[in-house]
Amino acid sequence: MTTDLASLQDRCNNALKTALGDMSSEFNVAAAPLLGNLFDASDYALNGGGKRVRPALVFSAAEAIDASVLKSPGLDAVACAVELIHAYSLVHDD
Repeated sequence: MTTDLASLQDRCNNALKTALGDMSSEFNVAAAPLLGNLFDASDYALNGGGKRVRPALVFSAAEAIDASVLKSPGLDAVACAVELIHAYSLVHDD
């Protein structure tokens, strides 16, 4: 693997922040009081210092198949989706 774990984790963190920021700016105008609480809870669940191992595994698997895939922005969406499902399972389990 040519990319280290810390850079993969940072890539996922940045992609998650961008995605959450885009969603919150898109919807806050429509229903700010209700959705504001939802986005605050999402931010807390996703930015609590997680290790982001699962998204790093997505990046690493893609790199093992074809290193040029790492440049694809679509790969960030897949890695974020895996992390979101994991975060959901943790919150839902509580």
